[in-house]
Amino acid sequence: MWGSSNGNPATEVRALQAFLDRQVDGLIIAAGMSLHRALRRVDQPVLLLEDSVGDPDGTHWVASAATEDAFDAATTVDHLQCHDHQLIGCITGPPLLPSEAQRQEGWRIQQERLGLPHGSEMVATGEASAEGGYTAARMLLSEHGRPWAVHGQRPSAVFVASDVQAIGVLHACFELGLHVPDDVAIASVGGTQAAAYTIPPLTTMRQDVEYLARTGCAMLLERLHDPSVPARHLRQRGNLVIGRSCGCSGPVEHPA
Repeated sequence: MWGSSNGNPATEVRALQAFLDRQVDGLIIAAGMSLHRALRRVDQPVLLLEDSVGDPDGTHWVASAATEDAFDAATTVDHLQCHDHQLIGCITGPPLLPSEAQRQEGWRIQQERLGLPHGSEMVATGEASAEGGYTAARMLLSEHGRPWAVHGQRPSAVFVASDVQAIGVLHACFELGLHVPDDVAIASVGGTQAAAYTIPPLTTMRQDVEYLARTGCAMLLERLHDPSVPARHLRQRGNLVIGRSCGCSGPVEHPA
């Protein structure tokens, strides 16, 4: 059994109750930002794919930490800065999602660290989809976008909080007549397989979600077989995979 809330808190709560009504043995939750109180009343073991709802009673499992997203984002932005980009835009998904908020914060911290523009005019949000990335990119990169109004030019680079959004950003650049990376450099977070097959291939911070999910599920099954096993937390940082969307010749992979 599975369900998607699309980031809607009310849908999250309804989905949780539906699973509990069906007496599931355990739960796997990704980005359950509205479930902190509800999980306190859950008897079943829970695997959280982010620490966005905390560890309410010491019995829930956490496979990854959203706090690492800020570090990964800052590292990705630093790479764009190393290409001498200063006006770097930020495209993220729904701000209620903890991972998106952390990635935007990482972008802001890294820009602020070098005294570079990091105001709200440099940020555009959209759905966590290619369409959302496309819409946000047009807001930032068109001549009618907010960066033009404040800085008199478009961003020379864009940090994108997810690979799926970055695919939409690439399409928006094509429609706007912008060449990547000559006119606009792009770097994202996710490290999905699709990133290697875009034109040009994306530079992306790879987060090994498959490893986290596989390891987390093993932890959950261990808890199901032995309820006395204490809760554990697994945190992992990503590896920056160099494509050509940032201006590098690619491909290269190195630890963050």
